[in-house]
Amino acid sequence: MKTLTAYNTNMLMEKVHALLLTEGKTHNSRNGKVLTLPFPVMTKVTRPMQMVNFNPVRDCNHVFHFMEAIWILAGRRDVTFLDLFNSNMKNYSDDGISFNASYGFRAIHHNGFDQLDTAIELLKKDPSDRRAGIYLCDPRDMIKDTKDVACNLVLLPRIVNGRLDLTIFNRSNDAIYGSVSGANVTQFGMILKYLAEKLVLKVGNIYTISNNLHVYLDLYPHWDKLKHMDSNEWYPGYPITKQFNFDCGKELLDQFCSHVVLWHEIDVAFESPLLDQVAVPMFNFWYNRKEGNTERSEYWLNKIEMNDWRYAITQWVERRSK
Repeated sequence: MKTLTAYNTNMLMEKVHALLLTEGKTHNSRNGKVLTLPFPVMTKVTRPMQMVNFNPVRDCNHVFHFMEAIWILAGRRDVTFLDLFNSNMKNYSDDGISFNASYGFRAIHHNGFDQLDTAIELLKKDPSDRRAGIYLCDPRDMIKDTKDVACNLVLLPRIVNGRLDLTIFNRSNDAIYGSVSGANVTQFGMILKYLAEKLVLKVGNIYTISNNLHVYLDLYPHWDKLKHMDSNEWYPGYPITKQFNFDCGKELLDQFCSHVVLWHEIDVAFESPLLDQVAVPMFNFWYNRKEGNTERSEYWLNKIEMNDWRYAITQWVERRSK
């Protein structure tokens, strides 16, 4: 097993790219040629709150990443919400209505009890408790005819020196769309922060153990251009002038999601700076952009009160205006 340590997703992408180039093996798969590392890999992200990937070649859909994380913490599994931000997602639904392996639904509802709340209570009673875990896998997926099988199997929170770490066990990790380039770091970084705040702890590291780390060469033929990117070209020093807390529960997050699927500009106030000053303006930006209202879209983009996300989305827009 190889171990890679990075501050954030931007640095991690460079290191994974270099490892795939030097030690990856090419073979055929159901999605064409794939470059795979022939051993498990553990990645350690030491600043997981720096979850935005600024690489212009990867060109992340940052609004989708943020909204998917909110959707996960709300415990939802509906296709309608994610389809508004990424129309490709519905292709992974078996019935066009819901997803089989939604991480949030499985964490909160699938097993008949809320695993997030249970893990919090266990660690409150005993900070060294080793039972606390969030299980996202379902053994029936091995025999189920489904398009949506969980890649991330279990999340294990652990308190170390007054900080909350999170270890993720992953069966299959796409180096472009998985934990390396921002998607999983955002999803599980948000979960880590949620858990840490409930336990009144600082955020620690995120460890991801990937049994199969790969990139599909036919699906992403320009992946080699991701290399040699100086992170200072994206955002020097990764400044965050304002970091919002999860001042809202899962129920309020679900209410926000319910407003989103109505598909109109949100004009109601939420008792949460995270929602009111980040999520609402981000959605209103997206809504107006999709509706062709450039002036309103720019107005709401400038209202996003987290400048790493605002900067990244601004760059995403500028790349599409050239």
